[in-house]
Amino acid sequence: MEVKMIEAEDTYPLRHKILRPGEPLETCWFDGDFAEETFHLGIYDQSLLVCIGSFYQHSHHTIHSVKSYQLRGMVTEPAYQKRGFGREIIQAAKVILKEQSAELLWCNARLSARFYYQKLGFQEYGEVFQNQYGIDHIVMFTKLDAISPQSRFCLV
Repeated sequence: MEVKMIEAEDTYPLRHKILRPGEPLETCWFDGDFAEETFHLGIYDQSLLVCIGSFYQHSHHTIHSVKSYQLRGMVTEPAYQKRGFGREIIQAAKVILKEQSAELLWCNARLSARFYYQKLGFQEYGEVFQNQYGIDHIVMFTKLDAISPQSRFCLV
């Protein structure tokens, strides 16, 4: 299995199943899904999409860097979890982001996934908050490896 570039529409069924069960499918359409800088990655097991992640050029309002991306909607089919697919998505994204001269990758991680993201090299930032669905989240970020010593990355 390998990481592939996929279309935004390809992510909707898995986003819906895992992130928004019982909600209208439209809740899985994220702002920026079709922006030129946005990219979506997926891993297939034959014809079944089993892991996805979407990456948006977007800065967090209190974490400033020259160029940062937000990870959204990263999910893995339950039967395929704990096989390293999420790690593969993140590693592939880092290669792409470095080519884009990005310095930072961040996400609003579900609190239940905080230790997972820590294992992927993300650090917590700020306080726990609830999203519009009442689910606890925390901002997490990772600096990308190819940051120059002159980087303007800073936490405010």
